[in-house]
Amino acid sequence: MRTQLQHLWNFLSGSTDDKSAERYLRLARNQLQVSQPEDAEAALLLGRILIGRKEFAEAISFFNA
Repeated sequence: MRTQLQHLWNFLSGSTDDKSAERYLRLARNQLQVSQPEDAEAALLLGRILIGRKEFAEAISFFNA
């Protein structure tokens, strides 16, 4: 989990591309439980990444998660 969080930080600081950030956020969400606040944060970030790529339908699914 620590590696995924490091990649998330790199994405937020602009030193990682969105494909890598998406991969690690999806991995982190698979390891987290829905009741954990980190899962909601990962879903929000995934939605924002997908909006940036104009993949609106999939982005909405993360906002509804």
